[in-house]
Amino acid sequence: MRMFLRAVIVMLGWLILPAAAMAQGAVRPMAADLGTPHIETPHGGDMPRTVPIGGYTLATFWVPQHCKQAIRGIAALDCARPEVRTSGLALHGLWPDGEGKEWPQWCKPAALLSSATIAGHLGAIPSAQQMQHEWAKHGTCMAGMTPERYFDHAEQLYRAIHIPDLRALSYKPQTVASVKRAIAEANPGLQPDMFKLTMDKAGWLQEIWFCLDTKFARKTCAEPQREPEDAKLLIWRGGRSAAANGSRYRSSYDGARSRNTYSRPRYRNGQS
Repeated sequence: MRMFLRAVIVMLGWLILPAAAMAQGAVRPMAADLGTPHIETPHGGDMPRTVPIGGYTLATFWVPQHCKQAIRGIAALDCARPEVRTSGLALHGLWPDGEGKEWPQWCKPAALLSSATIAGHLGAIPSAQQMQHEWAKHGTCMAGMTPERYFDHAEQLYRAIHIPDLRALSYKPQTVASVKRAIAEANPGLQPDMFKLTMDKAGWLQEIWFCLDTKFARKTCAEPQREPEDAKLLIWRGGRSAAANGSRYRSSYDGARSRNTYSRPRYRNGQS
């Protein structure tokens, strides 16, 4: 109950909505035929770690960029579906941060999510396996959480964010600073140093990460934006051509050789 009340208080500060922005709701629920997820366990060097929680990151990703190529594994989306391919910003996950450079992860074994939990949140996270991964790696480290409470809480925070029309912005030259300014203006009280944009090496927007304190209120990010404020930022609207999306330069996603080279943003030493 205490965590729910905190979420309500945080959301009230995000609800004043400028006309040029919209609350998150771009990914519409899909038919429940995406398959059953498999159990997620630590692998490789990504091992369990228990450290005190110093805050949280609400991570979102830009679906058109994600669907630019065939992405396999936990991050796979059914981009053949128009309701996915034409959507906007989707929820990636709610991640507990540590008090230093390390964060807690894989804190307890996680059973398979119920079909009801998956169906209830496909409108925010359009991948059953991604949900399984987020709960196993991150949600299990949050005290008092069940899968249902974890995804309810994450989606409440996600739905309260207001994002300007990024596709409209993409038709004009943009920089890191101009896009961050547009997002901040759409959310009264949100400052540009309270969230980060993640980009690929060619400058295409991948994700937007919002920094929260231990009570899920907005805070200044512990790590600054990696790219300089005047760095060129490109926003993929859809399709396969970089030129059709406003760039005269060859995208790192163009061509068959790079079609399967997507990598997660590398902030937080590879957190995902």
